[in-house]
Amino acid sequence: AERLFGARRYAAARESFELIGQAASGDDRELAALRVAECDHYLGRHQDARAGLEPFLEKASRKAEARFFYLTATRAIGRFDEYVQRARNLVREFPDSSWAQETLNNLGTHHILQDEHGEAATVFAELYEAFPKGRHAPRAAWKAGWWAYKNGRHAEAARFFEHAAAAFPRSDYRPSYLYWAARAREQAGDRAGAASVYRIVHAD
Repeated sequence: AERLFGARRYAAARESFELIGQAASGDDRELAALRVAECDHYLGRHQDARAGLEPFLEKASRKAEARFFYLTATRAIGRFDEYVQRARNLVREFPDSSWAQETLNNLGTHHILQDEHGEAATVFAELYEAFPKGRHAPRAAWKAGWWAYKNGRHAEAARFFEHAAAAFPRSDYRPSYLYWAARAREQAGDRAGAASVYRIVHAD
């Protein structure tokens, strides 16, 4: 059932987890019920997913996971204010969880889709600070740094870009990090610093 779920064969996975839930107990029963609800979410049955996840929002060993899929289903049905509130609650209550990292990344994307670019930049800056080595960190640094650059906060932009260029030397973002870090230093009046970064761009 887990292999089917991991392969995104959600209809078949759901059927398997339903059968498991009828026979399992304890932690296995909880996991099977969660997976059924998560399959419903991926299959576009968002109201069913919310209903299936509700028993696990407060008293479950996988509470953060249940809340993540609940808030994601909430966004899918267009309840955006509730989605943002639930996303913020998850990050506050589980700040070190991988689910918090995913929530921040999705919340930043949500703000972009709503043309709330300032809010998105704030979320991506928070994501980069909280998870500087996380899988979404390269994108988060770019989004936060680019917003800072466009809004005249050049020292802040250079700081985001240079830190990320050092942290992710093989990132596809690295050429942009370095070039715009140099431009940001130049805009801030730091000609010597800009020249130094431009030399790295050339060497790369």
